[in-house]
Amino acid sequence: MNLKGLLIGSIGAISYTFTADDIIDSYSADYLSRASGVSIASADLLVISFGVLLFLASCVGSFLIDRFGRKRLIVTGLIGTAFSNSIAALGAAFNSTIVITAGFALTKAFIGFGAGEPAWFLTSELVSPNVVCTAQAISTGSILVATGIVTLVFLSLQVWLGPVWALLLLSTLPSIFIVIFLIVMLPETKDRSYDELLELLRRPFPGLASPKAGISGKTVLEEPLPETGSPEMGVDKCQLPTEISGYQQSHAFEMGQVHPMTRAVQVEFLV
Repeated sequence: MNLKGLLIGSIGAISYTFTADDIIDSYSADYLSRASGVSIASADLLVISFGVLLFLASCVGSFLIDRFGRKRLIVTGLIGTAFSNSIAALGAAFNSTIVITAGFALTKAFIGFGAGEPAWFLTSELVSPNVVCTAQAISTGSILVATGIVTLVFLSLQVWLGPVWALLLLSTLPSIFIVIFLIVMLPETKDRSYDELLELLRRPFPGLASPKAGISGKTVLEEPLPETGSPEMGVDKCQLPTEISGYQQSHAFEMGQVHPMTRAVQVEFLV
């Protein structure tokens, strides 16, 4: 098992805990009531609206993740939730229902747009395909354990330190540290084979490294064509063999990356 990939993926997964998603779901009604005096009934309606907002934002985020990549979305989402939860904490400091509500609403939006989705599957892209199930189980378990601990201690911290510092200590501050870690250590996994990621993970700071040229999940074999008029020139120069034993062959001319005077065969390992 690639332990470094598992560690990075698990920390990326645990970052979800510090978006304050479960704190908002479990305690935002109480938080609003304590901080601004809003009625419990009104606070419950606001919590429901936060859930609807998260659903809509997640629908948008499902399209963004394959366009902009996992790392960019999770880092941007965490920065956004850290900022939004700070707004909510500021609202609690000034007993403002509107500011608290706006902060929590923005937090849900940033979770849906980017901070939430990658956390649940990122580890599966950082480890060997042979151990994906085991590694992903460990990663998901890490989220659940961390979330349980945070939700367990939040009310005690709120009584001890007040609603402002309780929220900052369990969301904004940890998110900032995890963002720095992910920028330095998490390589982008979008459109990269495991071989590429493994080569990056061998570096001291994978998140800041670039893959070496030529590292790819595909192999291109080039063979110069015989000169025109030679005895070997028995077929059209663009004709390619239809089978290569053990491999699946495709026409490299379609890729637009092969010199027209070169016979090229692009093959993929069947797994």
